[in-house]
Amino acid sequence: MSRLTGLGLALALALAPAGALAAPSGCELLVSYPRAVAVIDPNQVNDWGTIPVPGTVEAALYVKEQAILLVHEPDVQELAIVDLKPFSPTRYQVLASYRSPELARKGLRFVQSGLRVYLAQGRTALAIVDPESLLAKLGVYTFDFLPIVAIDQVTLREGQFSLRDGQLTAEDPHPREPGPHVPVYIRLSDRPLEMLADPGHSRLFVSLTKPDGTGAIAVIDAAQRQQVREIAVPWPITSIAWLDSGEIAVLSAPRRRVGVYDTKLGRWARIWSPGIPGRPTRLIAAGAPPPAPAVVPEDEP
Repeated sequence: MSRLTGLGLALALALAPAGALAAPSGCELLVSYPRAVAVIDPNQVNDWGTIPVPGTVEAALYVKEQAILLVHEPDVQELAIVDLKPFSPTRYQVLASYRSPELARKGLRFVQSGLRVYLAQGRTALAIVDPESLLAKLGVYTFDFLPIVAIDQVTLREGQFSLRDGQLTAEDPHPREPGPHVPVYIRLSDRPLEMLADPGHSRLFVSLTKPDGTGAIAVIDAAQRQQVREIAVPWPITSIAWLDSGEIAVLSAPRRRVGVYDTKLGRWARIWSPGIPGRPTRLIAAGAPPPAPAVVPEDEP
């Protein structure tokens, strides 16, 4: 990101000629707003800009291999592809957009499978995108293999964890005995909203909503299948997402507030209110959990 701040960077993202922006920080926070996607450097919180889009973003997916952002805006019946490649002359610009009456449907989600991305609901896809060529095929398609992975389900070596209807459950992905298997219900202190998996450390982070309107993040030990810690959040949580730094970003849309929690140090690294006009809607996942601890081999005698 450039060191332009506030409105200066917002105008730079929208109006700067190709190649005018400086080198990226390598750790960016993407936040959807009505009619825009905000790009924030969490290490320089006043360093932000917006990518204008014609509609309200309901679903978005960052494809890391091609460094592109797919956004679905049902109110304008559009699917847009944004360039996020570092040092690209077209960075932060819409590379391709597709419109169709079918794209007016709400509740669609992006699902990545192999070399394709599907904009789908259940087993029905309304768009199939090739991230390499940026070509999209629009229509109504039914696939038995959809959904590949539900957004409320993750698989770790300790089991398959699902978050549905206010319940967090765990199942053995490879049961030794045939027949139906009863999932294990993991007790939580309050109602869950979203979860993030940390496979390298065998844990889950689950956002919670409390009766008093505040929030919390429950830390779940995947092996023990129980909550082992709770991180207090003094405002309601709208969404959570990983940053490439291995930290967790937390958005409170009603308070227009963003927090970054350092999972290594076990404390809040930054909390701020971005000076971006409008009310944010949710975070767009563009990062990854921290890597597994390095295994130091024992010295041979």
